[in-house]
Amino acid sequence: MRTLAFRVWNTEHKPKPEFVYWEGFDPIIPDRIWCNYDHPVQQCTGKLDIDGNEIWEGDFIQVVYAVQSVNAPTESLGVYEVVYDQDSACWCLMVHKKNWMDREMIHDTGDQLPLLRYRNVCRVIGNVYENPELLSK
Repeated sequence: MRTLAFRVWNTEHKPKPEFVYWEGFDPIIPDRIWCNYDHPVQQCTGKLDIDGNEIWEGDFIQVVYAVQSVNAPTESLGVYEVVYDQDSACWCLMVHKKNWMDREMIHDTGDQLPLLRYRNVCRVIGNVYENPELLSK
């Protein structure tokens, strides 16, 4: 069984905000985090991207297998945010920027893709706090 890992965005850290990380479920740490910070606690999915980086809730993902399979330029791939879907009880990739591939990938699942299906072909390109500009490009 894997150890649960969490992080929270600390805007009080000077001169630059940063993430605070911890492992395991220690009720003292989340209480301290909730009291001091305005941002939600994010959980590690326990999965790695194609570069070996941990995938966290709130990360931005690009699916990269299309580059190899259909020779599409990297710029044509969408941007997805890692979220936990309560209804499906699984980690998902929420579509933020649709692209030509989304019609093929999403089918009737709304605007989410199961992370488990795409974890071996995705790359972490940022997160909601350090790279909000990825949603506006």
